[in-house]
Amino acid sequence: MLLFVRSMTFLAVAAVVAPAAVAADPSPPAELDWSAWRSLPVHASGRVMPLDTLARSLVEEICGRARPRLAPADADSVDPSGEGGAGQGNVVFPDGRSRRFTAAELVFSWLVEPERWENVPLLAARHETLRQDLLQLPLRDRGGARLQYVSPRQFEQASRAGERLAELALLQRSARTDGRPFEPSETDRRLEQLNEAYHAYRVLTFDPAQPRMRRVAFGNQLMGVFRTWRREVAQRLALWQSLDDEPSQQKLADEINKALKGLLKLVDEESFSLSAAEEDASRLCRSTQALSALVAQHRDRQFSSDDAKLAERRRRLMSILVSRTNELARRAHALCEAIYDNGNGLRVVPSLSPFALQDDGTTNRAAQPWIALQTLLVGSESVLDGYPDDLVTEVRQSFDEAKSVYLDRQAPDRAERFAKALRQFSAALRALGEAVEPGRRELLTDDQAVSVLVATAYPPAGSLDKEVFYNRLDPFLWSWVLTLGSVACLALGFGRLGKPMFFVGAAVLTVGQVFTIAGLCLRASITGMVPITNMYETVLFVGLTVALFGLWFALLPFVWPVLGAAWRVTAIAPTPQAAASAGLSGDLARWYWRAMPVLRVILTVAFVYVLAVAPNNPSEDAPIFPLLPTFASGAIGDVLGAITIWLVGLSVLVWLLWFLPRAVLTLSIGAVLAPKAVCILWRQRLAEPIERSVGRKPFLLTGAAVALLAYLLAYFV
Repeated sequence: MLLFVRSMTFLAVAAVVAPAAVAADPSPPAELDWSAWRSLPVHASGRVMPLDTLARSLVEEICGRARPRLAPADADSVDPSGEGGAGQGNVVFPDGRSRRFTAAELVFSWLVEPERWENVPLLAARHETLRQDLLQLPLRDRGGARLQYVSPRQFEQASRAGERLAELALLQRSARTDGRPFEPSETDRRLEQLNEAYHAYRVLTFDPAQPRMRRVAFGNQLMGVFRTWRREVAQRLALWQSLDDEPSQQKLADEINKALKGLLKLVDEESFSLSAAEEDASRLCRSTQALSALVAQHRDRQFSSDDAKLAERRRRLMSILVSRTNELARRAHALCEAIYDNGNGLRVVPSLSPFALQDDGTTNRAAQPWIALQTLLVGSESVLDGYPDDLVTEVRQSFDEAKSVYLDRQAPDRAERFAKALRQFSAALRALGEAVEPGRRELLTDDQAVSVLVATAYPPAGSLDKEVFYNRLDPFLWSWVLTLGSVACLALGFGRLGKPMFFVGAAVLTVGQVFTIAGLCLRASITGMVPITNMYETVLFVGLTVALFGLWFALLPFVWPVLGAAWRVTAIAPTPQAAASAGLSGDLARWYWRAMPVLRVILTVAFVYVLAVAPNNPSEDAPIFPLLPTFASGAIGDVLGAITIWLVGLSVLVWLLWFLPRAVLTLSIGAVLAPKAVCILWRQRLAEPIERSVGRKPFLLTGAAVALLAYLLAYFV
């Protein structure tokens, strides 16, 4: 009775306390939807890609991995007087514990609240000597766990690291001067990697409105403009003025000098005035562009003139001036962009710069084909001349809304509002990107610019979803994981477990290769190129090939009765015995007899087009196997080399044109015959093919082991 009373009392207390406990411990906040942010088109590394791809690359460069687990700094390692102190860091880590971040979330958070990350360890720095000797930081935290990161402020305050970087720069410069190689130590290499990660973080989080921001790109571009003006243009302009009295030329030269003096003075000041920089940079852009147009007009006028008194020297001078003033104008426009873009920021909308389409779209060009997000958010009207004001305002308002909702971490409807704000921001960017395309077409100057225009156009809606899916699927992760599982199954298959583990290992290995094939096909679809165009894809392809060969040799007793019969049927003139072995007789055999040559010819023509006619990738017109040799020059060495390469490729092409059509037909017929073969094997005893396949286990284990090595090498190295 006493036990019953105690039990009822416990249940009653629990019934009262449990609801209160639930109310006091609210459910965790809903996960934020980053799909609209991940799918944003950005321009980087010479191509248009989803922001998800760029974010993964940036975060991996900065943090060492695309999905890092970060933690707040220890309280005693944070300067509470500065920005990004412990209290601000705890906003990012509300429970004070480490958490794993996605690349998309990290990039957004770094953009909208960089001050809260100043003291958060996020830069990869695990090397012991680097941490102890150069950074003077502990190796382990209070709990004894190994520390892997340093904060941006810790790296800035590491005086020994800064001194060593300066020493390395001098040593590298001296080695280049002496013409000898320079081999840094392992610690120095890790320090340089840390320095690159730090600068990548600073470039990404650059805020042009902050007067004390370090403006590396702006200073470099300004020096480039100044040198081009002083060394390449000014003296030739004076010579031109002595030959032809042109008042407008002197007026433009005075404006350029005035703008350069203002910008040089601005760089020397401690507090950078954004409005003053915009005013002088805009004046410099207008003046250099007007000067370039003026010089081009005079050059055309002189070359079209029939005046015999025109000296060749004057024409040569004007031709050089056209080139130099065009380069000066290009650098001036790049200087305007550098006010807001400190390097490789998020470039989110195509540029309307007159020089944006005059090159190949690489990252080393002076004028980028897209403008940075910071330019769009805080740029003046003169900088954003040509962009619709209403659409620019909509982009800014939608981004501000997404930022405010993200920072309001206590809002109960934060997830819904944030997803809506990101969708609105994505839609506003798309409307602006599509609206500027007509203006970009007006910038076309030659046929080469057309290809750049197409390659850098704002992509259609949904065209980048395939790449986002590829990133989230991460197929090559599953390639090595499943291949590792296959190796484990095969290695542990002893005794009675030998046969079942053999087939389990074969099945797991097959699934792993399915992921590899899917990943390579996705890469080919995304890039428009054959997926063996770089070392990464080549290593993956080698692993796939070896694994498939291992499966083929190991399971040959099961598949060859079907594929062998299908192979014999696919001959140009199949014999009656071959048709009978495949179960074909009567009218069906006669149909195959007549249709097979036609099918072989059709497939051969198709493969000729794919391999020897169609271009290998969108940027080149050359096919995989050219039907005629291509000579780089008339030198005998180049001619012999080109002929040798062409003959080798031609021999490979001939073999492929014989093998591939027949292989396709064999697999097709084999798929038709497979159900019948399974029924035959099911009725007969399976002991013999099973024993023969298990006896071929070394083939399967070797193929799986070599494929695993290749996949690990590609994925981690």
